Amino acid sequence: MKKELLAELELRIGRHILSCEKLHSKGEKYHVKLIDQDGNGYSYKEIQMIPDRSRTFRQILSMEIPVFQKVHSLLERGENKYGILSEWVDGKSLDPSLWRSEEDGLLSGIRDAALALRKLHQSCKTEIKRSITMEAAERVIGRSCLSAEEKETILCYIRKHLPLLSQRCLTVVHGDLHLKNIMRSGDQTIFIDLDDVKYGDAYMDLVYAGNLHYTCTENDHYYMFLHYYFDGKLPEDFWPTVNIYSISKALEIINYEKEQCAGDSVRLSMSSFLKNHDHMQTDPAKWYMETEKLLNTTR
Repeated sequence: MKKELLAELELRIGRHILSCEKLHSKGEKYHVKLIDQDGNGYSYKEIQMIPDRSRTFRQILSMEIPVFQKVHSLLERGENKYGILSEWVDGKSLDPSLWRSEEDGLLSGIRDAALALRKLHQSCKTEIKRSITMEAAERVIGRSCLSAEEKETILCYIRKHLPLLSQRCLTVVHGDLHLKNIMRSGDQTIFIDLDDVKYGDAYMDLVYAGNLHYTCTENDHYYMFLHYYFDGKLPEDFWPTVNIYSISKALEIINYEKEQCAGDSVRLSMSSFLKNHDHMQTDPAKWYMETEKLLNTTR
């Protein structure tokens, strides 16, 4: 880390920084862990962010949302580049691979996280509604690296269900909420990695739970996450709406991975998503229906 940046960070936290450990440095992202003279830990990450989004980011951070990782400062680091200085969160994420011998503890954490997310969405809900046009969707899908058949399948689905999105009010969303971004610290639940925090549809925070989780071994856990979030009954508009947001998020990931020369691995996840919905002929994901059937037979 450059001396000028280190001095700026020390000024922001009001303490001398004793150590700096690089955690990630790939593409546009730069992420380090800092320890100050009193042993307090901090996360410092640099990300790309346009000015309009940085203003929204600052406004949301000023709300001091309890479930969010505490952010100390947002530093301007160049054209559309910002540094996020956050409090380091000690604990364990809800990644199931970290809880192999503590299933009850994991399920308790998932319940608390789902309820905390629902409370966040309800308490920050606005009267503003989304405005998404079919033309905008066509531009995004048209620029993607999907096959012509995949593009047509997706566009037909969006065209059919797009009106649902305009009926939903905006709230504060994390924007990248999966189990690895949810920390259990003592008895606290904390959402970390706030790079994508913004105003959006609450269902945007359920794209990983609904469709984009990484392995089938997570099915039971995301099923329970949705169960707790919706208090046992998914609304009729959930699957059509979350499917559209899942398509958008998957394409966002594809574009990022393509820039990092790893597009093939992500494109398979889009293929898996389409298969999970019988190439968009069914709204509920197959994994969800199969998990529900399995759980019902074992009760």
